[in-house]
Amino acid sequence: MKKRYHNKTMYRITAMPLLLFCIFVSAARIFAQEKSCTDRDLLLAPEQKKVEILNCLSENTRNSDPKKAMNYAEKALNLSKKLNDKIGEANSLSNIGVCYYYTGNPNLSQQNHLSALQIFTELSDMQGMSNCYNNLAILFQEKGEYDTSLDYNLKSLKIEEKSGNKKGIAKSLKNIGVVYGCKGDYTEAMNYFKQAYKIEKKLRDKNGMMNSCINIAIVYESQQKFEEALYQYKRALTLANELNNLKSKAICLDGLGNLYYDLSEYPLALPYLYQSLEINEALGAKSGMAVTLNTIGSIYQEQQEYDKANEILFQSLKLYEQLDDKRGSASAMTSIGVNLMHKENFQKANEYFNQSLEIAKSIGAKPEIMENYLQLHYSYAAIWDFDRAKKYLECYDALNDSTKINDALLNETDSLLSDKKNSVTSELKTWIIKAPLVLKIILILIIIVIFILLFLLIRNKQRFLGHT
Repeated sequence: MKKRYHNKTMYRITAMPLLLFCIFVSAARIFAQEKSCTDRDLLLAPEQKKVEILNCLSENTRNSDPKKAMNYAEKALNLSKKLNDKIGEANSLSNIGVCYYYTGNPNLSQQNHLSALQIFTELSDMQGMSNCYNNLAILFQEKGEYDTSLDYNLKSLKIEEKSGNKKGIAKSLKNIGVVYGCKGDYTEAMNYFKQAYKIEKKLRDKNGMMNSCINIAIVYESQQKFEEALYQYKRALTLANELNNLKSKAICLDGLGNLYYDLSEYPLALPYLYQSLEINEALGAKSGMAVTLNTIGSIYQEQQEYDKANEILFQSLKLYEQLDDKRGSASAMTSIGVNLMHKENFQKANEYFNQSLEIAKSIGAKPEIMENYLQLHYSYAAIWDFDRAKKYLECYDALNDSTKINDALLNETDSLLSDKKNSVTSELKTWIIKAPLVLKIILILIIIVIFILLFLLIRNKQRFLGHT
């Protein structure tokens, strides 16, 4: 089967918020200021100072070596408890929470951040509270609980604005932009990203600028402004190399790979993606691995290597499920469904699309909902179930015409699917107009064959009558 069902632009939009999320864990720094510290400082420092240095070392190494960063943070936690240093204890718990996320343990990350938040609140430490709100927002965002995530982000922003912390304001603005991106409101997302970048440029904050460049690139890519996206990715990659930030470097490489995937330049895309995968594997970054594997699987699918694609896509799904990443799981299930359609297993494909659709609806993820409606349309059309194909296309159009998603809109699309009044006979002409080109060609060929058969039948009948 040569029909390519998967819409690559829609896939990229689907993947976009996943990348954005990965960026902001690294952007959400526990300390407001970058600190300089070494192992030598630790040896020479008095006991009271060692907790601060250990936390500093944890912060500075978590982008390049999360396991080492975890070791520093755990030592800081044990020492802070021994010294009854509450601030040190809270900072240690926060750092451990970030390390747990980096190594693919979001539930433990959430537990440690909530423990840290409790101590910061008791101490009335507003900056510590802001950082915890920020990181908890990211964790709830991954679970698809966008309203809760936005609430935490707004609490963080309010504290940063009150204290006049420009770097913290930029961080919160970006996180709010990510939530809007996850909900499919890319115009609003870009607005927040540009506000953040403007602040970071004034502060000469290279780390913040790098992350904003990646976010802006992803939005440009979703708008098919590929030259602008390429420029932003390359700027971000240069900054990541300067900062020796391996996690962000992996994200930049993944972004470049996805960009070339969109342009169907697969030989250019795969090297970038495999470089990204290699870095994420070394860092133990399961979230980054899952995103990259999903794209690699889709490329092999485009190249008609369906068995290889299937193997890689299931690896991606397994990682997303381990992370309890609902949005990622939905995206991977859709990709698996598309692969099954290519293998002409439409029944099984529809099962994956419906599972993905159910998850996407539960978290209000508009891009994933639209993608599944579109793929279900293709699938049912391929097996000549025109009633369902038409209704899924109507659901897709209803969402495509809206700028935002809400419960009323989802109910409207559900009612379209349950409506039994319209028949193929009365609506076939409208459906054929919207059908994919390959199906139109098939229908024309069938009509031609029928005419040929009728012609042959009539001619044979005439011959028979002539002989008689």
